[in-house]
Amino acid sequence: MALYEGRTVGQREVDQKDGDGITALMYAAGCNHVACEKALITHGAGVNTKGHVGVTPLMWAAWGGRAECATILISHGATVDARDDAGDTALIWAAFKGNPESVTALLAAGADVNAKNSLGTSALIASAKKGNTASLKLLIAAGANMNASTVEGKTALMRATQEGKTDCAELLIAHGAALNTKDHKGMTALAYAVAKKHADIVTLLRAAGAR
Repeated sequence: MALYEGRTVGQREVDQKDGDGITALMYAAGCNHVACEKALITHGAGVNTKGHVGVTPLMWAAWGGRAECATILISHGATVDARDDAGDTALIWAAFKGNPESVTALLAAGADVNAKNSLGTSALIASAKKGNTASLKLLIAAGANMNASTVEGKTALMRATQEGKTDCAELLIAHGAALNTKDHKGMTALAYAVAKKHADIVTLLRAAGAR
């Protein structure tokens, strides 16, 4: 038994979930409460316990950009490439939210840079869609597949183009992203840029040889 906040807490209770399916360790990891996280782990909190929709403490840390908390969890056995109910990994969460510190920590721990969720979205595609240039650079440097596509056939370049993320589109082009790939609707990155009226990306793509 351990004393916690003025009362005794048993081994089972340390992983108790609230009404939203969240454990104390998940809250600690997501809110960057390092000391609390360490104490909970010391008292047996499950680093791989899954909460609502299959989310783990490491995913909470990744989502919140809590690189130190993520590193602590990993050092205590957190599964780096665990998946939630949608197939997302902690790296995809970090990339989507634009948390380069978390991306760096996860890649250093051996996270699969090309893992995809149930919709076929990889960390690279998520970063491109959200315009998270810093994370995108890290993923490219780690060897992410530049031309991976979703279940709809959309590549990172297409997603950046659709969302008007010029900096990401430019970065992807500079690192060899295929320009004329078509998705399952027969649309190319240029076709999306034209349809969405992203004139700067249209110019960028045409200058690079897109058609």
